[in-house]
Amino acid sequence: MGSSICCTGNQFDKKTGTMKKSVKIITGILGVFMLVPGLAKFFEPFKTMLAVQIWESELPYPTLSQIGAQGTEIAVGLVLIFLAFYWNKLGSAISNKIFLVCHALIIATMLVALYVHFHPNVPAEVLPFESKPPYLTSFYIILTFVNIYLSENQKKIKSEWRNR
Repeated sequence: MGSSICCTGNQFDKKTGTMKKSVKIITGILGVFMLVPGLAKFFEPFKTMLAVQIWESELPYPTLSQIGAQGTEIAVGLVLIFLAFYWNKLGSAISNKIFLVCHALIIATMLVALYVHFHPNVPAEVLPFESKPPYLTSFYIILTFVNIYLSENQKKIKSEWRNR
């Protein structure tokens, strides 16, 4: 048990049973990082950039894909921000499920974004930072997996602590 606490930075507060700050902070950051670009796509030039990305990458049902991409970013962002502040007010079973669903949606969204980045028809000018290498997308995926890892290790520590 000592090594798991050391390696994870003790994400679980043994006294209160609440999520530690590091998972809350990463969850909130991911929420903001999803919400802000989703909202920005209501305005130019981001609205046009998204439409060009979807059209040029030949994603199916372009209008539906645009609504789905933007809607997912906004919904996941709002839910993650909510979780960052109210995780402990919900039951842990519900919070954990919502947490994992949101993170799965981020990964799915970012995998589509990777496809768009690597599609030869999509010009760099319509991508984030006008860059073909998917730096931002890769950062989102890594941050999502780090947060899942920290959260899962928190559950193991909680279980080990209760079994003492």
